[in-house]
Amino acid sequence: MTAPIMLRQADGDDLPFLRACARAAYSQYVEAIGREPPPMNADFAAHLEHDRVTIAQSGEEPLGYAVWRLDDECLFLENIAVAENARGNGIAGLMITWLEEQALQAGRTAIELYTNIKMTGNLSLYPHLGFVQTRTLIEHGFERVYFRKDLT
Repeated sequence: MTAPIMLRQADGDDLPFLRACARAAYSQYVEAIGREPPPMNADFAAHLEHDRVTIAQSGEEPLGYAVWRLDDECLFLENIAVAENARGNGIAGLMITWLEEQALQAGRTAIELYTNIKMTGNLSLYPHLGFVQTRTLIEHGFERVYFRKDLT
């Protein structure tokens, strides 16, 4: 990555990248969870219509994405993934920082998200990024751990 990392709104041309990135990022969890996590089969076309989808890229190369929406009280991060060749370069942290700015600009004072309890790397990543675990629920057959980051 020699070009600076830029963030932009995704569009229909990004659908192949979004699908491939999600499958690659989440396939490592299939065995632990016992089935494919929802992001592997996400309807990204619907996300483009109903949510906000942000692409991180360097030059013309997409590096990762975030699917998010503004709820009444917070910014909710539905899904975030980084391309395999870009992992470990701070892309997720960069996107989280940018989402914090978007939340504050929209008058929201927190970001919320969830992860699967079997995605153990995320259970330590999100606290490292300032998130606090708020609850654990079983939804749609998945045990989800919810996190919140207050921005005030």
